[in-house]
Amino acid sequence: MMAYDPKRDTHLRAMDASHLFEPSTTRIGIRKNSYLRGYTYEFIEMFAPHLTRKVVDDAMHGRGYPE
Repeated sequence: MMAYDPKRDTHLRAMDASHLFEPSTTRIGIRKNSYLRGYTYEFIEMFAPHLTRKVVDDAMHGRGYPE
């Protein structure tokens, strides 16, 4: 969950509401061979932890996605 932290938000309770909303896909697009600042890499990794700086750099420079 993005907005709820059970350790911090002890006065709140999380409830499953997935039956109320359709799934949605969010994408991040970046231009090939572009310069990315450090905070951009951090945002991408927060959004998708498997997309590390090395993975993003490899993909942007045409080295493909590692196995």
